[in-house]
Amino acid sequence: MRVTTGLSSVLAILAAAVLLALPMVWNGYPFVFFDTKDYLEMSFTWEFLFNRTMPYAVFLAATHLGVSLWITAAVQCLMVAHVLHEALAVFSPVPAVRALLPMTALLLVLTGVGFFTGQIMPDIFTGVVALAVPTLALGVGRLSLARRIGLAVVVAVAASTHSSNLLLAFGLAGCAGVAVVFRSWWPGVRRDVWLPIAAALGGVAMILTVHWAVTGRVVLSQSGSVFLLARMMQDGLAQRYLNDICPPLGEMATEGPAAGLRLCPVRDRLPLSATQFLWNPWWGGTSPFVELGGWIGLRSEAARVVAGSLKAYPGAHLGAALKETALQLIMTGTGDGLERHQWLKYELEKDFPHEVQPLLDARQQAGDGIDFEPINAVHIPLLILATLATAVIAARTSARREGMTSAMATFLLLAVLGNAFICGALSNPNARYQSRVVWVAVFAVAVAAMRLRRIEEKTSGPKVEMS
Repeated sequence: MRVTTGLSSVLAILAAAVLLALPMVWNGYPFVFFDTKDYLEMSFTWEFLFNRTMPYAVFLAATHLGVSLWITAAVQCLMVAHVLHEALAVFSPVPAVRALLPMTALLLVLTGVGFFTGQIMPDIFTGVVALAVPTLALGVGRLSLARRIGLAVVVAVAASTHSSNLLLAFGLAGCAGVAVVFRSWWPGVRRDVWLPIAAALGGVAMILTVHWAVTGRVVLSQSGSVFLLARMMQDGLAQRYLNDICPPLGEMATEGPAAGLRLCPVRDRLPLSATQFLWNPWWGGTSPFVELGGWIGLRSEAARVVAGSLKAYPGAHLGAALKETALQLIMTGTGDGLERHQWLKYELEKDFPHEVQPLLDARQQAGDGIDFEPINAVHIPLLILATLATAVIAARTSARREGMTSAMATFLLLAVLGNAFICGALSNPNARYQSRVVWVAVFAVAVAAMRLRRIEEKTSGPKVEMS
């Protein structure tokens, strides 16, 4: 019986993975992004680029095998299908084998999940962390220990692929810890904090190990302070702080908090956009970013400005963080950044020459590229509504003491909110940042609807007709 059940689950996961692969099959090639080139290059050269996290390049090398990027995309589809199966096994009132394909099809139609599973980027792993950590925390008694350990390994890999994923994993593990302490929450729901914490720590261990193996240095991130400085420019806080501490324009300070800051003489040329500051030089535009030393040269200076500004204007920073978080919550959109990236052919010519033509023939690269406007006419309002609906479900089921439904909705809402804070307040809002995770809100609404229907069926009972 167990063998039959296990085989059914494997077949269901394979079928769900095939569904998730349909968008890239329709495209004619896995989707590529501007950053794909860097990760692909690192997977062959092992050169640690300062604005990237190395473990996703290791994941690429371990999956493309020097043969094809189709293999990497297929592995990502399988991983997401597996996480969906395990999450349904914990949260769904319907057996996971029966619920997996309908749920996958629903997510495929109503969200952009298929464009992330088939994309050569670590973005899909944000949603994996968001769904898998609550599944770990609440899966006690519903998943065997072996299955939970396997899921913890998936979380560790997913968390290691990007610093924002790692922060999200720790945030959700912390929420699991709070839920364990306050055991009166969600009556009847068993919860665990050790495996979520172990999974998040596993992500840290993977990052440190890979970075040490490549560079000989133990480092988590080399660009966090620069990203935060760029976000502060967008809010005007960096310029405000520099104007307060710097000498007249064109002069360098020799003492005080501005001593040696090369940002002082160019503060009138700092753009009011994080994107313009960081990326304009690579797009042919102007920005002081390169002349100040780029990712490497600006690290210590950026850290000084960030720390000094936080100390000088804590209230302004809090207001900016709330504003950027709120903006990120409503800023979503399928296909953000998936414009034509034909220049990737130069990287493929070195690594996968047989895939250059499929790349160029893909819908993403051919003609004017893929028109996402009709898709987003549905996805954007629906995803925002799904976030609001998840909040309502979490509140109402908590008031009704509906343990598992409330626990699931609360965790997944916190995942969506946490991602908005991490990406909006600590970096800068972009549509793809939220769309890569908000599909878990649609999952939450769909499962809550199934659970509500099952409760109504149990409470209504058979109807008796009176003669």
